[in-house]
Amino acid sequence: MGEMMRQAFSEAPTKPRQDDPCNGCGICCILQPCLVATQYLKATDKCPALEWSAKDKRFYCGMVVRPLHYFVTIQAPHLIGKTPPPDFEPQIRAWILDILGGVGGRCDSEDF
Repeated sequence: MGEMMRQAFSEAPTKPRQDDPCNGCGICCILQPCLVATQYLKATDKCPALEWSAKDKRFYCGMVVRPLHYFVTIQAPHLIGKTPPPDFEPQIRAWILDILGGVGGRCDSEDF
């Protein structure tokens, strides 16, 4: 784990209890990447789309925050530098949220 990630985890919120509201701790994305991360982003361990916000002191799902960046970089590199149709990113975001059943709702990571 890089120094920046170590710093992020030292400042991240403590994992909430399972089924409590998500607080952006990032534990679920590290320990058990979601279907989107494993199937579309080819994650074998931590999710490559896990994004730290130093301003908010929490993690966000990059596939929700910047879906076009991750989709193009990993799934469609031939589109890098090209301008997509204006509705492309909102469509990807909606598709991701549909697959995940929402992000940032309730903690789905088991208590430990």
